[in-house]
Amino acid sequence: MEIGMLRELRKKQFIVDNCVCIIGLALFFLLLYVGVALNKIIIFLGIVILLLQIFENKYNDFIYKIFPYMKKLSLYEENKLGRKWNILTTITTVSFGIMTLLLGITFDDMVYSYDLKTTTIRFSLLLILINVKTYLDIKKMDDEGSSLNKYIKRKFISGIFFCIFCIVINICLIFILFNKNLYI
Repeated sequence: MEIGMLRELRKKQFIVDNCVCIIGLALFFLLLYVGVALNKIIIFLGIVILLLQIFENKYNDFIYKIFPYMKKLSLYEENKLGRKWNILTTITTVSFGIMTLLLGITFDDMVYSYDLKTTTIRFSLLLILINVKTYLDIKKMDDEGSSLNKYIKRKFISGIFFCIFCIVINICLIFILFNKNLYI
């Protein structure tokens, strides 16, 4: 793919990804701000993550109709990174969705109150972190001289370890919370 077209597609990806992140984070902090219990939000988030993964795998054509640039970008990334990358993202997303659901189930009904300044700072920091991570991944992927096989293997292994780590943390949380409830 030519560099000019790739840059244009990446700009569109950046805009759409940031719009989705801004809407999602704003909704999350708005729900916390109005007093919705954190565990309810986390359970809803876990369900949304799992549904989006199912939706993405089953209905790619629908997504490509809404965002036509994504088809070209998806084909480019699939050619560049191979099938392992799709498997990695699916495993990681499903594991993250399940972890989020378990985390929401184990939390008590806690309502947090945030002031606008704290919420704005957290919102901004999360958005910056998401953008930096995305930029670094895209830069590595689009760099012609880099060794993508090592990059994919490292991402695949780190994704599997991340999933295992999250599952262990959830099991520990469930164990601690159930033991806490037994002694009260």
